[in-house]
Formats: sequence, C-alpha cells, structure tokens
Amino acid sequence: PTASSALDTAAQGIEQGQKAEASGGDAQSVRRALDRAYDTSTRAGDVGGGAAAASGVAGKFFTAREMIAGVVDVANNSAPADAPGLYGSAIKTAEKTLPPAAAAAVKKAVLSFAMGKANFSLSSLAQAAYNAATTGQVSEARRLVKSLDKWEELLASPGRPLIVNGDRLKAGVEGAIANASS
Repeated sequence: PTASSALDTAAQGIEQGQKAEASGGDAQSVRRALDRAYDTSTRAGDVGGGAAAASGVAGKFFTAREMIAGVVDVANNSAPADAPGLYGSAIKTAEKTLPPAAAAAVKKAVLSFAMGKANFSLSSLAQAAYNAATTGQVSEARRLVKSLDKWEELLASPGRPLIVNGDRLKAGVEGAIANASS
C-alpha cells in the first residue's frame, strides 16, 4: 500500500509537471515538478547521495537537485538543436548523484519536459535543416540532422521511433545539399 501510494503521488507530480510545461512552465514549475519526483521516490524526502558540486557562478555550490533543475530549465528555453544534449546531461547527473529510485523518478520527469519541448520544436528543427541544406550551409544542415538523431536517442523507445520518417527526412536533406552544391 505504501509503495502504491508513493507511485500514485509520483504520477500526479509528473502529470502536473507536464501540464506546467505545456502552459509555458517557468523555472519554478520545473523545480516543483522535479522536487515532487525526488520527494515521492525517497523516504522522508531525503535524497541521499546528492553531493554538492561547483557551478562556476561566483563560487556558489549547488546540490545535485538544484543543478538538475537548472539544466532542465536551460534546456526548456534553449534552441531545439541544443535541448536533447541538455536533457541527457540532466539525466546523467541524476544517475550519477542520486539513489536509483530518485534517479528513475527524476529521469521520468526530465523526459516529460523533453517530450513537451520536442512536440513544439521538432518540425521547426527539420525545417531549419532543409533551409540550411538548400542555402548551401552543409555543416549547419548536418548539425541539425544530428540533433534530430539526438532527440531520437533521448525519446524513442524500441519499436516506436520518435520521428517515423527520419530516414526519408535525412535523405531529403542530403538531396537538398547535393542540389544546392550543383
């Protein structure tokens, strides 16, 4: 019963985080969503193993909790090409610094924010790749395509790709690059 209650609370926290993100969640909503994930995945809200790490900003130290929330906030507000790496970094930090249950809950919350960002930015990212390709910006076009691959790695699941026509999209960008260079 206790585990069931904790899972229900965690699921509600994640759903609230998704709603906050969909409505343009700010840094506070990110922190609240991640706090709920931490607190519901650990006993008495104590996240053991959250060793402090230097942030480089005026010598301040942040806990792993604050670092992860900060990275997710930056990812939520970053360019679509940069966001998957930032979300992945937040997940890796959680896995390295938090107990397994807390890291799993945080990963789920981070991925929900990432999915919200992906819903709004993948089509513009694909369009930007085509635009770069047609204007002869080969390295930029390929960088943007690699970013699409990073989104795929972050959010796809086995047998269920994030970008269903990813292969055709990549071939189209390469075709546009070839046409632009000729």
